[in-house]
Amino acid sequence: VVLIGVRDHLELWDSQHWQQYLTQNAPRFDAVAEGAFQK
Repeated sequence: VVLIGVRDHLELWDSQHWQQYLTQNAPRFDAVAEGAFQK
């Protein structure tokens, strides 16, 4: 189990699903973060 804090709530993830999510989405994280701080 992976416990993630997201804004105003916590998320519990199955560790295999979390690793799959990271693998699929990690390439986008920098672009998303840059966009969030430009607003």
